[in-house]
Amino acid sequence: MFRSCFLAIYVTYMLLKHIRLLYELQTLDPRISYANQMRAVYDKPKSFMRGCVGLTGSTVSIHQFGKTPAGPVLYVHPKLTLADLAILLGHLDKTPSFFAEPRAFRYPLIGQWLNKMAAIKKSGDPNEAAEKIEDIVRKGQSFILSEDDGIDYEALAGRLGILVVPVETAGVGDMQKGALFKRLRPADIDLTIHQAYAISEKKQLRA
Repeated sequence: MFRSCFLAIYVTYMLLKHIRLLYELQTLDPRISYANQMRAVYDKPKSFMRGCVGLTGSTVSIHQFGKTPAGPVLYVHPKLTLADLAILLGHLDKTPSFFAEPRAFRYPLIGQWLNKMAAIKKSGDPNEAAEKIEDIVRKGQSFILSEDDGIDYEALAGRLGILVVPVETAGVGDMQKGALFKRLRPADIDLTIHQAYAISEKKQLRA
C-alpha cells in the first residue's frame, strides 16, 4: 500500500518537475539528427521508468547476447504489459517508440510526453499501425512490438531492411501481489535481450 502511494506521488512530482523541460524539447534544433533528438527526449523518461521500478524495491538483471546493433531495430516481446514496457523503456540501450492506449493521450502532460516520444496510439488496424511504424523507423528510431499486436513483424522488418531483436522479461508479475487488492512488492526481474537477426538469414536457416 505504501509503495503504491509513494509511486503515485513520484509520478505526479516528476511530471510537474519536467514541465519546463517538456517546453524546451518543443524547440529542439532541427539541424540535429532525428536519432539524436530522440536521445534528448528520452533521457528523462528513461530515468523516470527506472525510478518507478526502483520504488517497488525491485531489481532488474540484464542478460544481453551480442552487441547492440547500429541503427534502428524492431524489438519483439512475447506479450507486453504496461510494466514490461516500463522495464524495456528504462533499460534498453536504444530509444524505441511504442504503442500507447488512446486514453493515455487525453491526460495533460502525459499526452504531451507521449507525442514527443513518438508513441503511436494503439488501434485495431494492423495495416495502419504498420505504416506508422515504418514512418518512425525510416526516420531512424527503433520500435517495440508485442507478438500479440497482430502485426507481421518479420515482413515489416524485411521491408525496412532492419534487424529483429527478441526481448523477454521474467518476474515482472511478481511486483503485484494480492487476490482482491493488488499491492506492489519487491521482485527480481530478468530482462533478456537476445541476439539480433536479419529476416533474410532466418529464411536461409529455415530452407
